[in-house]
Amino acid sequence: MLQVDALAAKAVEIELSPGETVLWAGRPEPGIHFRKEDFFLIPFSLLWGGGVVFMIFMSLGVSRKVAAEEPPPFMLIVLSVFFVMGQYFIWGRFVYASWKKKRTFYALTNRRVIAVQHGTRHQTASAFLDSLPALELLKGRGDVGSLRFKESVPFNQMGMMAWDSMAMGASPSFIAVAHARELYQFILQAREQARTNQPQRIS
Repeated sequence: MLQVDALAAKAVEIELSPGETVLWAGRPEPGIHFRKEDFFLIPFSLLWGGGVVFMIFMSLGVSRKVAAEEPPPFMLIVLSVFFVMGQYFIWGRFVYASWKKKRTFYALTNRRVIAVQHGTRHQTASAFLDSLPALELLKGRGDVGSLRFKESVPFNQMGMMAWDSMAMGASPSFIAVAHARELYQFILQAREQARTNQPQRIS
């Protein structure tokens, strides 16, 4: 059953315009929630991490055998950077997403869908209900799912944003929310009512 999360409602309160009321507010569900992109990212991250570890051992071993000296500092610095990147790819991004989830808030109002995030910087994204470019439901585990309000970006155009599941762009998304299908239906109704200026509230 949909409910208004008091903490989320308070977080988006400052973003509301006069006459705008919150119909629903919530936060991402905790835990790890895999996306379709992870079917590529997980194998790639393991290959990257394993490859870097192999190169580090090879560099240390070969340099000592052949030259009887330590490998060049620059090489170690580069490999260390790649190693840190590999750790982020493998597991660090899930920790980072968990940290961001605790600082992300969503709201549906009688006019807009709004996402607010207090991550490394304060970010806000919103879209008016009567002109949403898209409304897509992505089912997850159980009743948890994600809602997109913009056209999907091809994977090859996502860049580094693919590695941040909680990244916010110019258009909002509701990521890993509970009762996703029920919320999807509720937003459909709210969109239709916004087009006819008929306000709706959760009873």
